[in-house]
Amino acid sequence: MRWNRVSVYTIYLALGLLVWFFYPVSENWLPSFHPEDKIPYGTHILKNAMAAQGKLSIENIDIDSLTSRADSTGSNLFFINDRFEPNEDEMAQLVQYVDKGGVILLSTTAISYAVSDLLQLEWDYHTSRLDSSAMTCFKPMEKNLDTLVCFPCLSPELPSSFIMAKSTDDESDSFIYPRDTLMVFNTTGNATAMRIFIGKGQWIIHSQPYAFSNFGLLNGHKDHANKFRAMIQDKPVIWDIHFIKRSMSSQPDLNYSGSVLAEEQKSPIVEILKHDLLRWAYWLLFSGVLLYFILLIKRKMRAIPVWKAPGNESVNFIRLIASVYLSGNDNKAILEKKLRMFLIHVHQSYGIRDFDWSEEARQLLSSVSGYDADKLNKLAAIALNFTKGGQVSFGYLSAANQLVNEFVYHSKLK
Repeated sequence: MRWNRVSVYTIYLALGLLVWFFYPVSENWLPSFHPEDKIPYGTHILKNAMAAQGKLSIENIDIDSLTSRADSTGSNLFFINDRFEPNEDEMAQLVQYVDKGGVILLSTTAISYAVSDLLQLEWDYHTSRLDSSAMTCFKPMEKNLDTLVCFPCLSPELPSSFIMAKSTDDESDSFIYPRDTLMVFNTTGNATAMRIFIGKGQWIIHSQPYAFSNFGLLNGHKDHANKFRAMIQDKPVIWDIHFIKRSMSSQPDLNYSGSVLAEEQKSPIVEILKHDLLRWAYWLLFSGVLLYFILLIKRKMRAIPVWKAPGNESVNFIRLIASVYLSGNDNKAILEKKLRMFLIHVHQSYGIRDFDWSEEARQLLSSVSGYDADKLNKLAAIALNFTKGGQVSFGYLSAANQLVNEFVYHSKLK
């Protein structure tokens, strides 16, 4: 049996689709924690859950703009990333925001010195798994309050880190804030989360952001995330990804395949849009330029009537000019204009420039035009002699006019 070409191509196409469908796809385990990332260590599932429960906005702005917006909208702040590294000024603004009554939930595996110094915390990072028997419980400051809530703290194949309060000999240190501890009850006794009270607000510090990732939520950490989410979603929440972008930009060699971060173009505009004043200036400038071009296009497209100067070819106009000359009895001026018209016609029709009425010029014109040489000599005599007299008679003008008209209308180009 012979196979036709269409059948062979169909078989090859089916085999190709089968190979493509069953070919193993490698996962990207980049710890981006970006709310739009569907890779294992992205937080797309968490973003959908928080958006469904209450008002959630995702921002990428600097701390100064962020705290101003949170104050104006009465929102709590949420940071989740691999490394949280604000400088001293940024950290001071966040502490001031909390002091006025704000709530910040921070989940990260590493912190900068500014965070460690102001909150008096130490971070201990490990890559081993947590003990499967570990339990996380909320332990309140007031011992008489019955608010103990526990949940499993198992992190399957997730890196883990722990936090602890810094030890200090100075009990009067103003940086030692009252804190509740979310303890892990296992053999190590390490803490995975703390709640630190500053002024009217509080920090909720969590050291295992991998538990909030897509992989963590699908592997036993749903209740874990819900407990912490409930601590901040009594108000609108602003999820800031400014430090995610900062951390990833300092690591250009990472594999961004599958992440939304790979689609972003690095440009100065990204930095401009992070700051309120620069962002307003940019949009005002852009709007002004756009408005200018809109008005410019509208002005050029407007119908403008075109004014055309009246021509002098009409019969009435010619009659008017002729009547002016005739009423003045200036036959000499009329003859001069008639001869000038003759010279223009000779130049345009026969290409003879600066016709000087000489014998050679007359012979050349007579030969190319076929005009009678005797009549052309008569016209030449008139042209050469009319300026010598004071006045030109009407008969003299009529003879010259007849010869010029006869040459113009009856001569031909050979």
